[in-house]
Amino acid sequence: MITVAMTVITGVTVFVIGQAVLKFIYEPYLEQQRIMLDVIHSIYAYADAHAARSDGSDVNDKMKERILEASYKFKSLAAQLVAANAFVKGYRIWRYFLFAPPHDDIWQIAAKLAVLSNMLCGHEVSEQEKVRLEILIKMGVASKYPLPGIA
Repeated sequence: MITVAMTVITGVTVFVIGQAVLKFIYEPYLEQQRIMLDVIHSIYAYADAHAARSDGSDVNDKMKERILEASYKFKSLAAQLVAANAFVKGYRIWRYFLFAPPHDDIWQIAAKLAVLSNMLCGHEVSEQEKVRLEILIKMGVASKYPLPGIA
């Protein structure tokens, strides 16, 4: 009878610990990964907005809307990335098991996204390509997928 009780208690304990790890570590990590994929997608998807701001020519109203949309998207992604990373409990330890980027890299990516957002609104346009590339290098994808417009 004691063996049965110990088996049940052990099973319930393992289940509860597994669910806690799933809810507080793995699911927030997956959310962070989803946001990082959205960052990569947005950098490529809004390449036209970067090009329109970089060439210095006048842009039409539709492109101005696209530039503002891109600016808002990058700032929003920066906030989402920081929030998702802050929610992963023990990220500095668990990242080794999840093959995730370092905590500081995540925060630098978020900061550079905010800078990129400001650049799209007219600040330091000549640095856009450099910041876009730095973000992708930190995410580990720049060497695999070159940016449009960068030789």
